[in-house]
Amino acid sequence: MFEKILIPNELLKDEVKQLNKLSPFCLLLVFAPAIVTTIVYWSVWSSTYDIFLVYAFANWVTLAILYLLLRRFGLLREVFLFPRPQRRDWILALAAFIIGVFGAYPIAQVINASLGVPMRMLVFSINKIEYLLTILFYAVITAPFAEEVLFRGLCMGYLIARGVSPFLAGGLALAGFALMHFPPWGLGGVVFILLWGTLPTMLRLRRNSLTPGWLMHAMNNLFAYILLPLALSLT
Repeated sequence: MFEKILIPNELLKDEVKQLNKLSPFCLLLVFAPAIVTTIVYWSVWSSTYDIFLVYAFANWVTLAILYLLLRRFGLLREVFLFPRPQRRDWILALAAFIIGVFGAYPIAQVINASLGVPMRMLVFSINKIEYLLTILFYAVITAPFAEEVLFRGLCMGYLIARGVSPFLAGGLALAGFALMHFPPWGLGGVVFILLWGTLPTMLRLRRNSLTPGWLMHAMNNLFAYILLPLALSLT
């Protein structure tokens, strides 16, 4: 009963059922950008900003490959779920953003402190225009769109099409999304992302759309990567 109230399961399955035409190997695309970035990070001496660009471009190449694959099978609508945002989408995105900043983050800090696994922080400055543009391209434009498509579009949709329940599919995609953040943020970052990532996951399930989760993701990254560092630099 509770699941039926929260999530229109049959509609979800109907919208993505054709994804079962794809090979399970398509899920490798979900982690391709993170794998490429990690290899470059550990094998090439690069600045933080270079790594941001590597991750951004790896995502766009992956999305291009995914787009061509899905177009071949006529499955673009099943993964690129971005209808025009409605008023409810904006309200849900804003509410989720606030919960993420003032709920998920402090709770994660408490859990990490009790486990002794503090979250590693990425240290960077945006005091130069090229740095600001790099962060804008990586964190606000690329990451929210690409990660929502790959994890909550492709991964969740494919698992549901294969008969996995929407809740379990969301949980598995969330686990993969959290583990992807282990190299830069450590175990503490994984704990935080498990909490924070629940929000766009539930938005995707509730709205049968990636739009509100994408908006919430972009708001979060704009705040965390640009507005907050700018504010701190002025103090």
